[in-house]
Amino acid sequence: MHNLREPFLVCLILSVFLLHCSVIGFALNALLKPWDLIETVRNNMYLEWFFALSSGITINIAVLFLIGISGYLNKHMISFIG
Repeated sequence: MHNLREPFLVCLILSVFLLHCSVIGFALNALLKPWDLIETVRNNMYLEWFFALSSGITINIAVLFLIGISGYLNKHMISFIG
């Protein structure tokens, strides 16, 4: 019998990560207001979600990159946070 705990945990972590990226992305889109000039894009919900997830993932990657450059992304800090 397969262990169903690991796939469930992976799906849960992925869902939380995508939720976090969408919150960050929608906040950035609300701040920059890229849809004010184009009416057809404002009516397309899927395009807004795509750009929110894309910008949220990009911001997460950039922040992790900056944390890694500053030296705080090491084994001891990860185990401290986790």
